[in-house]
Amino acid sequence: MIDMAIRRATSSSKSLDDAMRRLYNETYAKENRGYLDEEFERICVELGGQSISKEIFDTRVRSKQKVDFDRYLGYAGLKLGTKAKTKSEKKGYLGMKLKSEAGKVSIASRLFSTPAEQAGLAAGDEILAVDNLRVDASTLPFYIGNKKPNDKVSILISRDGYLETVEAILAELPEMESRIYKKEEANPEEKSLFKHWLLQDWDLPVEYTEEATSPLRTKVLDYF
Repeated sequence: MIDMAIRRATSSSKSLDDAMRRLYNETYAKENRGYLDEEFERICVELGGQSISKEIFDTRVRSKQKVDFDRYLGYAGLKLGTKAKTKSEKKGYLGMKLKSEAGKVSIASRLFSTPAEQAGLAAGDEILAVDNLRVDASTLPFYIGNKKPNDKVSILISRDGYLETVEAILAELPEMESRIYKKEEANPEEKSLFKHWLLQDWDLPVEYTEEATSPLRTKVLDYF
């Protein structure tokens, strides 16, 4: 955010790199010490303008306001979006996470506004079977993930010692992997910032190289 704000305010003649160089020269190189928070803010404001103090430091450093990615990426004619999915990639989704204890599989937590909530499932419910198939902590996510959005599933649970069957209509598994895309329309100032930031002409496509997932990589969102 700071980098984009400085670049926009200076027509790309300055950047966060310049702020870091000034900090180094004024503190470590000159006085053999690290820099203070207020010194970092002061130099960023001197380079990018007073609005940086209010829009970034006040609201997002000293407060908890979320990053407005589209705003700051928009300075370079870009926007944030989810990874595009093909029709065959759409998977079923309940919106819950499991835990396994003493051979019993139960719901550890459930997200709001999901098929699991709409079906009346709750944390603590033991999952016994789905569509008359016995499931466990590994086979249940696999089974649901191979169903399609809008498919109906019948879930046998045990709640407080009583057996109950509930039906859920699956939603589409939300895409948690983000991509940066070019805006449909970008002005000359945004295209110029894009070029200075990425050292790439605007007309060249933004490409992502698909890499094989490491077997050691764990899911950030382990809800299914």
